[in-house]
This record gives sequence, structure tokens and C-alpha cells, in this order.
Amino acid sequence: MDWIFGLEGDDFDLDELSKVFTNPDLCIEKVDNNGYELKSSHFHLLTSMDMAQKRAEELLISINAGIKLELGAHNPIKIKTGVQIDEKGEERKFIFLNCPFHVRDTLTIHTITCDGKKSVSNPAEPIISINTIAQLDAQVKMVCQYIGQDFDSWGNLYKIFEVIESDGFPPIQRDGQYKKMSDRFRRTANSFSASGLDSRHSKDTIPPPKNPMSITDAKIFIKTIFHEWLVTKQNKIT
Repeated sequence: MDWIFGLEGDDFDLDELSKVFTNPDLCIEKVDNNGYELKSSHFHLLTSMDMAQKRAEELLISINAGIKLELGAHNPIKIKTGVQIDEKGEERKFIFLNCPFHVRDTLTIHTITCDGKKSVSNPAEPIISINTIAQLDAQVKMVCQYIGQDFDSWGNLYKIFEVIESDGFPPIQRDGQYKKMSDRFRRTANSFSASGLDSRHSKDTIPPPKNPMSITDAKIFIKTIFHEWLVTKQNKIT
């Protein structure tokens, strides 16, 4: 038994993902009719569409977090169709539904070293490690869910910060590299005077920092500590 899922989302994101997810473990492939398909060895032993769809959606949690962080995605990748392939090779098709439009561009870096070696760097490459770690670590998966849900509000950015902080990530602890920035982020998020209606609190009882953090700077800060936190997770896995 095998399963293939047709994907729906911005072509920009799907095209970038198809460049980096090319292994049997997780493959996003462009097909002839300009659509994209999700294939994975994780699906082989699953016996029902509900089980296969649930597993596919779990894989998409970290991928959707990754495209928000690395590609500036506006819309999540969703499942559009499903195909069940039985032992005889016969197919049974399922159709789901969804649709919006945005324009973006990307930069693929081609490098040639002094000795003539060529390498290509695609912006979606960090999503591979995000996805790998999220499948093994419940806290990383939780952060990916928060990112996929909303990466533009003080409330969700603070939840992401709390997960990373509760995991004991040293740079945001006492005497850590980012402790001062962490305090500035925390006080801005909690102060109605600093973040207004987006504040985590409606009462203006918490004084703002001297230099409140903008939501743009807050997103950059959270993205920075998220990536560095992932490196520590990766080191523990390997």
C-alpha cells in the first residue's frame, strides 16, 4: 500500500521545496500538469486514508513553519488530493479543497570555488533540518505549530519564546548572550503602552522598556533564537 498527496499552495513555495526535498523519506515533486506531489516512505505501512492524511499533515506542520521563516510565505501548503495505490498498482483518488495569490522572488546562490568546485544554495534548504528535528522533538514541533498558526502577533511570538526558554536554551537565560534582548522583548510584549492592542495584557500596569521592540524586530529576534536553538537540538541528535 502506498499513498501520494497532491499539494496546494503558492507555486513559489512549492517550487523551492521541490528543489530540496528529493529523498524517499520525504519528496516534494513537480508533476507534468504543473502540480506538486508529496511522497514519503512514512506512508508505506498505513492502511487507511485517514491515517495517511494525518501523517502527511504532521509532516506539513514543520514545512509550513519553515516556509514562513525562510521564504516569507503568506499561505500554508495544504493537501489537495490523495491517491491510494494498492498492491496490484490500482489507484483510488480522493479530492480535498482550498486558494489565494501573492508575488515574491527568491535568490539561488551558485558558488564556484578557486579549485573549480560548484555548489548551489537554495533558500528552502534550512527547512530540511526543521522538518527532521520536528519529527523527533515535541517542543520543536510545538513551536512549528505556533509559527504556522501565526508569526505576526505578540501573543504567538511570546508563546514561541516561552517554549524555547522553558527548554533551558542558555543564550536567553541569566548572563546569556541574548538576555538583555530577551528582557526587552518580554517587556514590550507585556506592556500595553509599548504594543497597544496587540499586547499580551489589556491593563496598562507593566511599564515599557526604554527602547520598545518593534514587531519586525521581535520576529527577527525570535527567528534568530529559533535557529540557534535548532542547532543545539541537531547536535544532540547527531
